[in-house]
Amino acid sequence: MDKKSNESLKDRLAVANQKVDAQLPDIWLQAEQNLKKLEEDYYNNQINKGIRD
Repeated sequence: MDKKSNESLKDRLAVANQKVDAQLPDIWLQAEQNLKKLEEDYYNNQINKGIRD
């Protein structure tokens, strides 16, 4: 790669990183919500399992 192509690649990577960084708070929030839902489902499943046993 020549120097100009390398700089262009660095610029594109910097822009891509900014876009990802901008989305991280939303991604973390969604992950926390998913974990909470999984914990609730697991807890409810354990209760239902105990009732059936």
